Amino acid sequence: MKKIITGKAQTRATRERLERFPGFPAAILSGSDLSVSPLGFGSYRVHINIEEHRKALAHALRNGVNLIDTSANYTDGGSEMLIGSVLRELTESGELRREEVVIISKAGYIQGQNLSRLQQRRPGGDAFPEIIHYQQGLDHCIHPDFLEEQLTLSLERLQCDTIDYFLLHNPEYFLFDARRRGIPPQEARKTYYERIDRAFMYLEQEVQRGRIQYYGVSSNTLPVMPTHYAYTDLDKLIELARSLGKKHHFRMIQFPMNLLETGATDHLLSVHSDKIATVSNRPLNAYHRNQLVRLVSLESLETDPEPELTLRLKQLVEHEKNYPERVAAFIKTDPDKQKHLAGLFATGYYLASHYRELSSYWNWLEQQARFLADSISYGVQEINELKDVPAEVSEWLDNYVELFNNVLDQLTLYLGYTSSRMNERITGLARQMLPRHLNGELLQDLALSSLLATREIDVTLMGMRHTAYVDDAVRLMRREHPPLSLNKWRKWAQALKSF
Repeated sequence: MKKIITGKAQTRATRERLERFPGFPAAILSGSDLSVSPLGFGSYRVHINIEEHRKALAHALRNGVNLIDTSANYTDGGSEMLIGSVLRELTESGELRREEVVIISKAGYIQGQNLSRLQQRRPGGDAFPEIIHYQQGLDHCIHPDFLEEQLTLSLERLQCDTIDYFLLHNPEYFLFDARRRGIPPQEARKTYYERIDRAFMYLEQEVQRGRIQYYGVSSNTLPVMPTHYAYTDLDKLIELARSLGKKHHFRMIQFPMNLLETGATDHLLSVHSDKIATVSNRPLNAYHRNQLVRLVSLESLETDPEPELTLRLKQLVEHEKNYPERVAAFIKTDPDKQKHLAGLFATGYYLASHYRELSSYWNWLEQQARFLADSISYGVQEINELKDVPAEVSEWLDNYVELFNNVLDQLTLYLGYTSSRMNERITGLARQMLPRHLNGELLQDLALSSLLATREIDVTLMGMRHTAYVDDAVRLMRREHPPLSLNKWRKWAQALKSF
């Protein structure tokens, strides 16, 4: 049995930790007086099996970063396991004390192993009350029974006996689901806050048990307009917490904020008087008009790649026109598979008609391009494995793959070009609207510096999966950041409307 890392973040220990790094600023978490690095280690995509992630976390902790954010569902528990492993390594070596670091984790999602375990526990039924079946492979729950199990599992993976902040993770899934099921908004909101109230009551008990220090809510709909059907009302959350007593432990909210998602400035960032820590996430991953925009500088091509793209698409489409007589006529398989394969080898025709409607460059790189390439590869393999396939069919397929790969390469250049042009426009507008001291050569520096300069934000979470990212974070935190007022943010948001 593994030895548990005992202890919890403490005011004096966190302050003294940061004092060991000259020139390193400290942020104070409202409501707890814990001292933390203004950029926290975001653990969304880290995993215990990836050595570079282990090195990055250890490097961050050794260089003054002392807030780590994770969740039960991040990399299917692998994120928490990595954190526990690195904490053990550094505490046993004497490089770090548990009291010097703040750990945040969250619960609510039922995915991956979590989902499989619950399905095995009660086949055909719900293992816990109030589970929301949102979509295939994704359920959600904040019922106390579920939270208790999740907290236990998180503590085991983190190898700790206390989590400093334990947050409800996107509870607004209930409201999205209620809208889909046609539940009237007033009725849905009433049930929503009743469920959060029960969760808060349970979490107060866990504070008394010593398994958590504080609790809170991480929600993507805290910053949206109150008229939004999935709006999470901070005032209502505070009201629920106060109903549990003056010494309640609701002490943190987490929400997205970046140069393109500025909703938090409208009403959310006035909560410091209520002693609630504010943690922003997704500083570089913004959603603008339902598109993912990565707020980083990209190397821009000197010439527009679209003319070459249209030429390569035309070549692929011309090749596809021969599919019926050159391939389909020789395939001996069932009609459903025939139809499926015909659809695959009309991908060029689809792209030629819709390439301007594809999602962002980043979605393309991470998902769509790989999906298309895998689909074509699978289709080619399916045909080549059939009996009595003529050599002419294999030759046609080989030529198709070459033409298709040429299109993918050029489409990647095109999407990168359009993204770089957009990011150049964002940078240009920011240099006009935001204070000069925030402006740097790189868009990512501007995006992070604007949040570091916003005093109403205690901590911003940054993905630090590589040691180079950690070095960038430390470099930015050592800069001076004169305050950026909420009024400046609102003027910036107004300018964005014409963007």
